[in-house]
Amino acid sequence: VWNCTGTDPKKPGGICPSRHPLSMIFAGPSGNGKTELAHWLAKLMNKPSDEFFIKVDCGQLTDASEIFGKSGAYQGAQQGSALNNFVLKMSLEPHAIGIVLLDEIEKASQGVIHALYQVIDKGEWTNKRLTSRGSQTEVIPCQNLIFVMTTNACDFEIVDFAKKNPGIYNAVSDEFDELGSELANRIQNILQCSYPFTEAFLGRIGRIVPFLPMSNGNPDAHGTMHGESMTVAKLLIERQQEKLAQETTAEVTQAISAKTKHEMAKIIVNEAIPEAGVRAIQSAVERKMGDRIMHDLLLERGGIAEGSQVRYFTTQDARAIDFRVEDLHATKVE
Repeated sequence: VWNCTGTDPKKPGGICPSRHPLSMIFAGPSGNGKTELAHWLAKLMNKPSDEFFIKVDCGQLTDASEIFGKSGAYQGAQQGSALNNFVLKMSLEPHAIGIVLLDEIEKASQGVIHALYQVIDKGEWTNKRLTSRGSQTEVIPCQNLIFVMTTNACDFEIVDFAKKNPGIYNAVSDEFDELGSELANRIQNILQCSYPFTEAFLGRIGRIVPFLPMSNGNPDAHGTMHGESMTVAKLLIERQQEKLAQETTAEVTQAISAKTKHEMAKIIVNEAIPEAGVRAIQSAVERKMGDRIMHDLLLERGGIAEGSQVRYFTTQDARAIDFRVEDLHATKVE
């Protein structure tokens, strides 16, 4: 992704100058992080702000005006479309990088696709928000945008490639890049035979980024993809801790040591169904942490005394996650 954007992730707004907005296709099964990566891309490129991101669900569009804005004769022209107003905002932030996520681009109408051609080719956006002077002809430069388009169109090919090349999950550095490039080329050959991924369309795309199914192999194995599964699991464990802290009314703390978190992540990754992607890991985390505390002990009914601490641990065979409740007040008295 960084190679495609020509950026330095350590420098906010550090995008290579170009008169064209950059564009990428994120291809892969649902639930494997396409939307999440696009969102984090906006955060990383605009540290610490995360406001320069917009998602457009192409499957919900019925007309090109819903994405580009209505003409003056139609009601709602004065408000402008959400994307039109986002592009207008980005024009006032020349040092920021805006991420436009076009979700399920294969469901977009022909009118939307052809309008995108003009934007990507010229690096210009026509402001459709009707002004008090009745104008809808203002041309806005949009070089500081990155268009990320997601598709599930090649799910079968990607899953099949992963099954036939299991070594990709253990691959590192150059080997991983080589296999990824091979898969991206296969995806392109398949996509160009179906709407809207014509040669004209794909010729305007900077890079196709394949998203493999999550791995539930040996979590301790070396390799880019095995490491990503564990990272995701640990991140979701931390998010669940934050969610429980916000939802509970009693002052109860949660304790998870670094070693325990690693063991918990291993259990969760091993149980997750690869085809279900990150959603399977999220579901497992919610079952093993959130549901047990919220339903089994029911903080609202006083199942855990205020001021207590919930300490997580794994069983000796490292196959199950459990927790115990410690009364911190009693410990202090002792």
